[in-house]
Amino acid sequence: GKARDVLHPEFQPYYIPVSNSAPVIVHTPVAGSRAATAIPINAKITDEDGVLGAILYYRKSTEAVFTAETMKADTGNIYRATIPASAVTENNVDYYLWATDAFGASARNPSSWNYVIVVNKKPILHVPPDTVVKEGDTLNMRVWAIDPDNTVPVVTLINAASLPIGAYIDSGNGVGRIAWRTTATSQGNYAFIFRASDGIDTVFDT
Repeated sequence: GKARDVLHPEFQPYYIPVSNSAPVIVHTPVAGSRAATAIPINAKITDEDGVLGAILYYRKSTEAVFTAETMKADTGNIYRATIPASAVTENNVDYYLWATDAFGASARNPSSWNYVIVVNKKPILHVPPDTVVKEGDTLNMRVWAIDPDNTVPVVTLINAASLPIGAYIDSGNGVGRIAWRTTATSQGNYAFIFRASDGIDTVFDT
């Protein structure tokens, strides 16, 4: 080190530079979520000089500005915050963590990019409009579902018990079909309830 007054060092204190390490942030990224669901974010943050504070920054992936949420300290150097359900849309969510120590050293996790939470997109179920058939005619109705995330939805007829056995066929590939040969005793109104599921989200239609 050296004294600030080099001409009279005997009257001045010496200053010794000491390196200060940034906080260490250990975090397991959140890979995916359902829409409109709050997402808890946890991280273990340590620093030899003590952690002064930690912040979660998040945004919808279509937005430019991040929202800051202070992370609360818990036991075992764990810090917690929550991305609110209102920010979790089918547009996905970006986030990162930031922490600083008592002497101003800071760290960002990840260091130069953002974590992306892929939000599941619900299947889209296509059901034909109301159909009228005569007694003795065959009702042919085809329903299908697509998934924006490129999985193959399973299409199910909820009230299949109202039809003769075998009248509803799950053809696979997100397609279902009613092939019902009506009879003289089949008169009446029927509401068929269909369900499509991608394994995460489920939608219904009639």
